[in-house]
Amino acid sequence: MTRELIRRLILIGGIFQAIWLFLYIPAPVLDIRSVDFAKKYQETVRPRLAASPVDRARQSLLAEHAPQTLDEFIHKQTEDRLIDVTGPEWIAFFGQLPATNQSRYFRPGDKPLSQFQDRFSSHGLFRYLRLKDNAGDRYISVNSRPAGEAVSSGAPSRVAYPFRPWAWSFAVIGIAAYLAIPRLKRLPDAIMFGRASAIYVPDFLGVILTGMFFALPLLIAPDFSKVTTPEIFTESYGFLIFFWPFSIGCMYIFWYTARYASFQIVLTDQAIRWVTHGRDEAIHWDDIASVEPIEHRMPTWLRVLAILTIFVNVRAAIPANQINRYHRQGIIITRRDGWQLKLWRDMPGFERIAQSLDQAGHGLAAPAAL
Repeated sequence: MTRELIRRLILIGGIFQAIWLFLYIPAPVLDIRSVDFAKKYQETVRPRLAASPVDRARQSLLAEHAPQTLDEFIHKQTEDRLIDVTGPEWIAFFGQLPATNQSRYFRPGDKPLSQFQDRFSSHGLFRYLRLKDNAGDRYISVNSRPAGEAVSSGAPSRVAYPFRPWAWSFAVIGIAAYLAIPRLKRLPDAIMFGRASAIYVPDFLGVILTGMFFALPLLIAPDFSKVTTPEIFTESYGFLIFFWPFSIGCMYIFWYTARYASFQIVLTDQAIRWVTHGRDEAIHWDDIASVEPIEHRMPTWLRVLAILTIFVNVRAAIPANQINRYHRQGIIITRRDGWQLKLWRDMPGFERIAQSLDQAGHGLAAPAAL
């Protein structure tokens, strides 16, 4: 079981790392625009004719209280929000921005903005940068915006989520390890579970559920609380406390599938053998104390959790339905020393086990009631 458990831990570790990098937001996105204060001043003191009387009255009032000069207007607009910059880097930076009021998006760590990274690392901050050179004073506005909001407004994903290009590689590594780690070879004439229905499908379901609950706080908190990913752990950790225990709980599926992934039954004239990685246990027919029917369902907490996931994400309806409908019947063979072996009726070849038990004088009891 250890090898099968390691296989699944590497798989889910790669998936978790991929989700983390795909959704990781290191800092707010800086929405930067060129500012033409002269044009804004003219629009304030000489507003265009508005269509409605209310708009005309509002424009007249604004014009009446407008600053008398352009310098006064600029001072009023930039008061307590102005940062002076100078140098070749800033001249080149200002030069690459479009003259129109179009947004360009950057990260606080991009040069030369990194000089003021501590001032731009919080959401909702608005600043003006002023560059003084031979061409006169030039201004740009810097608006610190949440990543999701910025992407919706046109910011490239690579600016908001800089680690996404590496995310897929970890998912590929996890899946490759899951498929490449050697499996226990099937013994001659052995009875074992089908890999598709009993191993791959439950493992896929486990990846979906654990991955979804791992990702939900990383998706919800930045939009709901306007925080970066590191800030979730200090300012919005309630989302982690609520969702991540569910993700850990869903790993029960991996433990269950790992237990039966290499499970093989070999029947002999003297005994029934249970073979897995690193273990080979036998129950001689004469050592059997009892054979009783059993049934197995997913734990109640997991079934309830599956139903709750539908309210969070409607796409969870299909796996939730599978979890709630899951039901297995089988038998439990108890050896005289108390050691027990569980076998399930959906194992291909289970009828051979039943026939051998009958021949050894241990007829099967009726299946447990549904």
